[in-house]
Amino acid sequence: MPRFYFRVAAERGHGRRLTAVCYGLVEGGGETARFHVLLVDEWGETEILRKMKDMGLFELGQAFVPLGPRLKEDFSLTVSRARSNGILRLDKVSAATLIRKKLSGSQVFDDGGHETLQESPPSKETNKQLVERLCSEGESFLKRRAAPS
Repeated sequence: MPRFYFRVAAERGHGRRLTAVCYGLVEGGGETARFHVLLVDEWGETEILRKMKDMGLFELGQAFVPLGPRLKEDFSLTVSRARSNGILRLDKVSAATLIRKKLSGSQVFDDGGHETLQESPPSKETNKQLVERLCSEGESFLKRRAAPS
């Protein structure tokens, strides 16, 4: 069962377009070999959402099992944007059902000590720098989860 660390960045305000996605295949011991960053500036929001769909993020099976802090918010926003972009053709009720069922088998962690990707970057930090920094924090997040209690 492939588990993926999953985080998204979004613009503030009405519409909240995705600006980036950070994901990484989690391997044994809770660590990941490499994080991937998909930036809207390079890929476009629709292409990012298509890639996530192709990887199985929006399927109920075990192709892409997301984990990470703020997973409900990140996944809900991603589903909403996929609906807005025509990637997912679901009504609101079906989308809510997909979110609930997908997350019921996922590892949802509240990691309140970490900054949320939905916040605007500091004045001199680009979206790319923000996402790279938070993906780096993902490594720490996964190591903490893998540490024996």
